[in-house]
Amino acid sequence: MPGSYSQLFYHFIWTTKNRAPTMTPELREALFRYIRMKCQQHRAVVYGLGGIEDHVHLLVSLPPNLSPSKFAADIKGAASHFVNDEILKSKAFYWQEGYGVVSLAKKDLKQVAEYIDNQEEHHHENRLWPSMETSGSDQVK
Repeated sequence: MPGSYSQLFYHFIWTTKNRAPTMTPELREALFRYIRMKCQQHRAVVYGLGGIEDHVHLLVSLPPNLSPSKFAADIKGAASHFVNDEILKSKAFYWQEGYGVVSLAKKDLKQVAEYIDNQEEHHHENRLWPSMETSGSDQVK
């Protein structure tokens, strides 16, 4: 809509089915490239994207006409389809049902993006932010 202004920032997190540690570094690299491309198609701006073997963090701004629930469903569905059809060539990769999402103020973007960028370190050293690790269907460990 002409003349409209929005600042809608969201931190999404979702997990693999049964928290299976199926996302190797190589798979994550290809998957994250694909997720970035899908975000562009949705006119979402990516501020952070990361994760470890069993979950993904995505920090984005969304256009006002795109609901967080529609965005999450589209990204998760497209990503699992991509992994199964293009990378694994099987139907062995699944996401857990649901997701977590937290809205943020613009002033918090840098700090949350840094948290997402350093996921492996945070998990290895058990320096997690519980509010940023909730996926909806379970708590990420």
